[in-house]
Amino acid sequence: MNSFRFLNRIFDFDNSLRSNGIEFVNNYQFFGRTSSLVYEGGDSAREPFFILFTRLPLRVPRQLLHREYFDNLTSKSLGRLVIYADVLDSTTRVLDGELAHGVASVARRQLAGIGRGGNAWLSPPGQAAVSLQVWRKMSPELSLIQHAVALAVVRALRTEPAYEHVDIGIKWPNDIYYGRDVKIGGVITKASCLGDKVILHIGAGVNISNSVPTTCVNDIIAEYNRAHGTSLAALSIEKFLARFCSQLETVLDCIDSEGGVEAFLEHYYQYWLHDGEEIRLKSGGSDSPVEGTVAGVDGAGWLRVRLRPGDREVRVAPDGNTFDIMSGLVAPKL
Repeated sequence: MNSFRFLNRIFDFDNSLRSNGIEFVNNYQFFGRTSSLVYEGGDSAREPFFILFTRLPLRVPRQLLHREYFDNLTSKSLGRLVIYADVLDSTTRVLDGELAHGVASVARRQLAGIGRGGNAWLSPPGQAAVSLQVWRKMSPELSLIQHAVALAVVRALRTEPAYEHVDIGIKWPNDIYYGRDVKIGGVITKASCLGDKVILHIGAGVNISNSVPTTCVNDIIAEYNRAHGTSLAALSIEKFLARFCSQLETVLDCIDSEGGVEAFLEHYYQYWLHDGEEIRLKSGGSDSPVEGTVAGVDGAGWLRVRLRPGDREVRVAPDGNTFDIMSGLVAPKL
């Protein structure tokens, strides 16, 4: 992409944001690795950019250490262009419409974030709140994307050297947990189709340095250090966001490869919380749950459960059901 086309795409973002009702924006600045928007020659799309929206001109926002983000970003597409604001109603709303593959929206605080099932998701300072627009072709693997996002979150936290034993994992289908008791994050995906092209709107929120309302990644790291006599460094939001975008691109590439679903599930099972878990399964037409054992997930991301007696296997959709991990009950979502 040449500089002229890249610049036009930036202005298209501005027009799209204004058409989506982002009225408080009256100034924006660009921060790239060289603090320059237009590159002479070369491929501008390979350079990451932040589009910073503020009420007043700023040189460098204190809340956004953009160079730390750049230094930890290894993706080719995802997260290479980031729209940032200190406060937004929702990072997802900024990316409404057809913008560009890989563009991200980040806010230090969300006032009206959207969780699974339309639930409100508040993002206090210290939580990493990010939305991504990902373009894909129609395929049977699309239903695995929300699980891929959850895997990317955990891999962003645990594949850093010496962090692999920090006890953070995936609660099916879309929650991030510390141990089995404390939720520290969640993910959401929505899709819209244009012919054979699918535009995915991906959201993730993870407690990085906010100790309330539950706990956060840096508290978990500090507790791990005390328990094991280690000195693992705390994680910044910028580093997590860069690693998340990079990991998600890697996970999606894995799914797209030959034999990719099996390879993906092998990675997924390393971090999920439900190996051989004994649960109770309640259907919409019955008042009494039946007992069973979690056998894994299938190629569409549905939960596989072997019922007792008889060892009959059933599959449970991720949407429309809720999994109470404390009571071991899977039931239709009310």
